[in-house]
Parts: sequence; C-alpha cells; structure tokens
Amino acid sequence: MEPNSPKKIQFAVPLFQSQIDPEAAEQIRKRRPTPASLVIMNEHVPP
Repeated sequence: MEPNSPKKIQFAVPLFQSQIDPEAAEQIRKRRPTPASLVIMNEHVPP
C-alpha cells in the first residue's frame, strides 16, 4: 500500500460530508466506484 492511500481517504471524508449530498454521492459511486469512495460510502451509510 502506498503511504498516500490513507491520507487520501482521510482527506476525502470531510469533503464528502460537507460538499456532496447522499444522492450525489450515490450517483458518483455508480459512475466510478473507486476504493476510496467505496470505503467512505460503507463507513457513512449504515446497513
């Protein structure tokens, strides 16, 4: 794993929470499911 991976995820979490709405996040996830976005979605969306 690259040392940038965890930093990217940590940096993306507040961005997703503040700027992107749940609906927009779902559209983005459907468009291009990246590992970081999948992790963020799994953490913020309760099963």
